[in-house]
Amino acid sequence: RPWRNLCPSRRVNKRYHALVLGHPPWDEEVCLDGPIDGKPSETFARVVKRGRWAASPAPHVAREAALVEARPTTGRTHQIRLHLSGAGYP
Repeated sequence: RPWRNLCPSRRVNKRYHALVLGHPPWDEEVCLDGPIDGKPSETFARVVKRGRWAASPAPHVAREAALVEARPTTGRTHQIRLHLSGAGYP
């Protein structure tokens, strides 16, 4: 039960990792914001690593990809996915 009280009081720092297509140009943490369902929301994101992702066993089919760490400050449904996709990195 004590864990239940930590999230609303913002004493827990939630961080998520996402694999995105393309190479975001961010070298520092950026704030991705924009309303979701008409409510304000923001996600802080930074690139952890850039590389290539093999979409199939054939090496010539590899695509650019990046590992992104995301830290949402609001808890909207699908917030990270929507913000990254809105920035051009689905």
